[in-house]
Amino acid sequence: MKVFSALLSQRGLHLLSLQSIEPKNPIYPAVYPAHNCPCLVIVTQGPNSTEDNIKLAETVRNLQHPHILCLYDCLLFQTGCLVQVVENYHCNLMQEVNRRQLTCEPWTEFELWHHVRSLISAFHYISTQAFKKQVISPYSFFLTPDRSNLKVACYQTSSSDSQMVETYFLC
Repeated sequence: MKVFSALLSQRGLHLLSLQSIEPKNPIYPAVYPAHNCPCLVIVTQGPNSTEDNIKLAETVRNLQHPHILCLYDCLLFQTGCLVQVVENYHCNLMQEVNRRQLTCEPWTEFELWHHVRSLISAFHYISTQAFKKQVISPYSFFLTPDRSNLKVACYQTSSSDSQMVETYFLC
């Protein structure tokens, strides 16, 4: 990760830690001065790391909606490693469901309706932008750091959950 850290800093990105915030997925906290905000760096290895992902990421980066997780930057290294710089989030929906189950903290009616409306709004916007959602899973929705909003990821978010990988195609 030190090599990637040096290359990322050339693009104005500063990793806050070389230790992943998730044990199973290489996700690193960072600061992106161009957007003046905290962000996360997701590193993906494998067959999904192709030039097509970069082209798709360029298109996805232009999506502007309050309930779509922002993709700030995307880099493909010669090693086949795809690095995505995304808006900061607290956790994915599945992690939150598991946390609430363990702590016996139910969703309020307001929270449920708020999140459902958010997702409908995001999917409506995506459909107007000529994108087609192929896989929907709790791993593709993310809570904001204050846990008040749910956002949809329009790009690959995990290498270990390959059966749940986010894929969008231009129609």
